[in-house]
Amino acid sequence: MNATMLRTSILAAAMLASLSLSGTSAGAVDQVNDRAAICCARATRLDPPTPPRTVQTTGLIGDSLSVGLTDDRFQVGPPIQELIASGGRSMWTSTSIGFNLADGLDVLVRRADVVSDTDVVVVALGTNDIVGGVARDSWRRAIDGIVRQVERASPDAIVVWVDLSAPRFGNAAAEFNAILLESAAREPSLAVCGWASNAAANPQWLGSDGLHLTGTGYAARRDVIVACIDDVGFD
Repeated sequence: MNATMLRTSILAAAMLASLSLSGTSAGAVDQVNDRAAICCARATRLDPPTPPRTVQTTGLIGDSLSVGLTDDRFQVGPPIQELIASGGRSMWTSTSIGFNLADGLDVLVRRADVVSDTDVVVVALGTNDIVGGVARDSWRRAIDGIVRQVERASPDAIVVWVDLSAPRFGNAAAEFNAILLESAAREPSLAVCGWASNAAANPQWLGSDGLHLTGTGYAARRDVIVACIDDVGFD
């Protein structure tokens, strides 16, 4: 499967997640956790067919929006690593409040031995860079640097990067996402997971500060990311 079709399938899975989760309230736990409703968008294989990719080990690097996925105090339902484990796979996480692009690269360098055994690395970074006023010229270099580091540690791994939703910060998130898509067009190992479109369609997921999420919002973000990981498998 080529890179264009991979990215198309990832975005299709995320859009399907939006349709399944739209209108979910904090009390609708069963609906939020209905993985079957969002997991089944699959890539169309080329002829001859591409052999299925085995996804057994995943990683997640992220900021406070990912802390909300890994700690059950912040969301409806199980943390993302428990949801992944329930499917017979494993996920390592490195998430922290305030993490930015430079922190993500540092994690990948320090944990290269762990990354070497990872099939999919989910990167959910960039929000603190746009919030902190980091120069836009540095975004592309940072994205490319993170992809290169994953390739060095695990040449066959796919980077699934979660795009940004930050309505409080005007066009900055859209600009970052545009650079992310440009990078994905050049990088066969980079796919974009479409969180921003889901968040825009469901403003009730946004917390009172206009940046973080409600419990239902974190559960929705978790499920969108899991759907993107599932779609990388092509199975």
